[in-house]
Amino acid sequence: MIYEVLSEIKDRLNQHFRLRFGLPEDKLFLSGLVDAGGAAAIDNDLVVMMPINIQEEKHVYNRRNTNEPPFISLNVLVLITTTFSGKNAAEGLKFLTETVSFFMQNNAMDIEGNRIAIEYYNLDLQLQNNLWASLGAKYAPSVIYRISLIRIEEGMASLDINLASNFPTT
Repeated sequence: MIYEVLSEIKDRLNQHFRLRFGLPEDKLFLSGLVDAGGAAAIDNDLVVMMPINIQEEKHVYNRRNTNEPPFISLNVLVLITTTFSGKNAAEGLKFLTETVSFFMQNNAMDIEGNRIAIEYYNLDLQLQNNLWASLGAKYAPSVIYRISLIRIEEGMASLDINLASNFPTT
């Protein structure tokens, strides 16, 4: 369910970028910044969205005495940054500005039966430094959002595994 929610948000934000900037193709990708070897994982002049933390939402309780299947609600922290550099660095700031504008207008969404709340998340400079060091990447201007209340129900993973096992292998 995390992938489905992030993918839908990515698609909506790409649509916003296409309308705002008249782009013929997607600029935003759900990706890491570097691969396992430390090399860049994505091309220049793009926007990257990546989950950086997944937390359980402790204020939502599953009432076990109901007929609802057991579930857990999650908050996902998502980093959005750009790979624009050099003379194109200012272009990256335009995309970050539009990202902030988009989430100001769309701070709640219905995705896959989930009501998702989206809020800006601040990190102080020391935590930003620690984050970028742990990502293995050089700092770039970025924004972080908390996507709240992604609901995962018991049995979802086994359903995905069963569906995947029906595909032929080569």
